[in-house]
Amino acid sequence: MKIDSHQHFWNYTDHAGDYVWMSDEYGALRRDFLPDDLEPLLTETGFHGTVAVQAREMVAETDFLLGLADRTPWMLGVVGWIDLCAPDAEPLVERYAAHPKLKGLRLLIHDRPDPGFAASPEHVRGIGWLERHGLTYDLLLKPPHIRPATRLVDQFPNQKFVVDHIAKPDIPGGGLSPWAEDIRELARRPNVFCKLSGMVTTADWATWTPAQLAPYLDVVLEAFGPSRLMVGSDWPVCTCAASYQRTMQTTFDWAAGLSADEQAAVLGGTCERFYGLEPPVRRYGMVIGLRDEHEAAYRRVHDGPGVRDLLREANIRNFNIFLHRLPDGKLYEFGYYEYCGTDHAGDMARLDAHPRHVEWLRLCDPMQLPLPGEKSWSMMERVYFNP
Repeated sequence: MKIDSHQHFWNYTDHAGDYVWMSDEYGALRRDFLPDDLEPLLTETGFHGTVAVQAREMVAETDFLLGLADRTPWMLGVVGWIDLCAPDAEPLVERYAAHPKLKGLRLLIHDRPDPGFAASPEHVRGIGWLERHGLTYDLLLKPPHIRPATRLVDQFPNQKFVVDHIAKPDIPGGGLSPWAEDIRELARRPNVFCKLSGMVTTADWATWTPAQLAPYLDVVLEAFGPSRLMVGSDWPVCTCAASYQRTMQTTFDWAAGLSADEQAAVLGGTCERFYGLEPPVRRYGMVIGLRDEHEAAYRRVHDGPGVRDLLREANIRNFNIFLHRLPDGKLYEFGYYEYCGTDHAGDMARLDAHPRHVEWLRLCDPMQLPLPGEKSWSMMERVYFNP
């Protein structure tokens, strides 16, 4: 599964005043960027899902992203915001951690006036709540913040951390030190991972080249290894310097020198493991009539390990069939399943060709009464979720 580990959404039209970081330099970003804008780009580049990361420092941002994730199957996880420096924030952390798509939190460390903020007592206290509630932490750093972040990490050897944007080295100036030494030291902690993201906007927006980024990518590869690196676009911020496609292709081309297993880790496996992600769930439903005289036989056809094994092999879960007689006196079947693979068309084709499934359809089809104009199965949109 290929996963974009770092992207953002915002409704700028209704909340322009919330995005205080959008200076005139970022004028092109002063519009709405929502899932419908990103989905075709994911399809074009072969990505199956994303992790959406907060762009506002307010709890309303976490609500906004989780609301989008509830309606968007390929939003596999959310990194939200809660004021971890507030002494009474843990109950809020616990409440939000109950949402299955909240995977972590982030504070904007590199925007704090104190370069040592990461290791400050109030921040350390807040980070101490995350592990017991199963949440990760994104470290948004620039080079001066790496050493304080290392001191933070040393206090939580079991907490999962990930460095955003390779900690924003001085790419325009071409300098590696002291960033390289400090990031290597941080990487010695096995619970710290790193996102290959944000580089095109850390570089000179107009003149950057893949060759300029390569030395920095090489440093973090040597420091973290492929099993702790994950690709991220930083879309739509990346569009200030490059298209989504060019941003991701730059990392694809660099990763081409890795083995197949290493590429799979960088392009999705590491992210999936770090955040505990599951493949996007697509929900399908069906309504069809059933002949009265076949009700008992229809029940028997669907009861058996052979059927269950076939469905599991096709990445289908929570397969349900309900029978109900409506006031018109007719018997109807209401079907539902969740698809959790990444190649629905391919899995369905293999299922349809399996001899056991062919026999199943041979038995079931004469028992059913299709409704006029209805397809057998249709994708459904979930409009409400209560975990």
